[in-house]
Amino acid sequence: MTKKIFVLLFAFSLANVVLISCNKECCNKEEEKPLLFTIHIDVGAITTDAAWCIVNLIPKPGSEEVLNSHRRFGVMWDDKSYPIFNSSDKVEESSIGTKQQYICHLTDLEPNTTYYIQGFAFFPEMESQYYFSCNVVEITTLPCYIEEEEVVVINGIRWATRNVDRPGTFATKMEDAGLFYQWNCKIGWSSTNPMVNSNGGTTWDSSTPSGTTWEPANDPSPPCYRVPTKEEIEKLLDETYVTNVWTTENGVQGRRFTDKANGNSIFLPAAGSRNYSNGTLLDVGMDGGYWSSAQSSASNVYRLCFGSGHAYLGNHNKSSGFSVRPVVK
Repeated sequence: MTKKIFVLLFAFSLANVVLISCNKECCNKEEEKPLLFTIHIDVGAITTDAAWCIVNLIPKPGSEEVLNSHRRFGVMWDDKSYPIFNSSDKVEESSIGTKQQYICHLTDLEPNTTYYIQGFAFFPEMESQYYFSCNVVEITTLPCYIEEEEVVVINGIRWATRNVDRPGTFATKMEDAGLFYQWNCKIGWSSTNPMVNSNGGTTWDSSTPSGTTWEPANDPSPPCYRVPTKEEIEKLLDETYVTNVWTTENGVQGRRFTDKANGNSIFLPAAGSRNYSNGTLLDVGMDGGYWSSAQSSASNVYRLCFGSGHAYLGNHNKSSGFSVRPVVK
């Protein structure tokens, strides 16, 4: 697979980073407490969906001993100007310790989006436990770059030409099965035996995954892609505009979907699935099952189903393991 890789040295320069003055409300968080130290943030290695940052606690003269006490510290971020602790903010923090520097990895960011990052420190032994940096760092993630051969437009939807393999990657060839995923989960499972997941585990979890839609943080698709919606799968199955036929590609059986107007097509291998109750491998080479992002009930999800006879929109248990063929965001 040809891929554009954006590499930034792990040097934490302030390239693509803006320091924003804090408003009075924000600064008051520190003004109400003894200013024994400052919190400084450097950000670097910014990509389409992630960034690294370093949070430093810098003691003021005479306060070095205070900073030797146990504490947690880290960052919170959001697409709002001044992130705060609430359900919409992302937070990453260290475990309790005495270090004065903490390296954070901000993940699941959206491409070409501005985020605001603020540092904090938490001292369990002090009366005023939380301290916040009085500056907010602004970053903008890189825009998406999609290789032309990785995507085809079918009935107005930009489909990837290969299945998702390990989280964040595509299978090497269009006929490769990639990995199976349980719904709303980011852990892939082998499409051949022995059964093993992308983290090296071998214990199948038959409990029903939570959520009413496939959450971005759990999406295994590569950056700039996502699990398709129910409506996008319906457009792929719309025989007014798209033909689909059972065929064999390089010895692998599956179905090819072709746009009647522009001739673009994708091949979906009949990779089979893994049973929802125990992970047993089922129907390899006979059936294909591809998740949508939409549930049909508390325990079932809409999916693309096909065999040698026909393709249709069905639904199945959330705990099953099926393939993911993503679309461009």
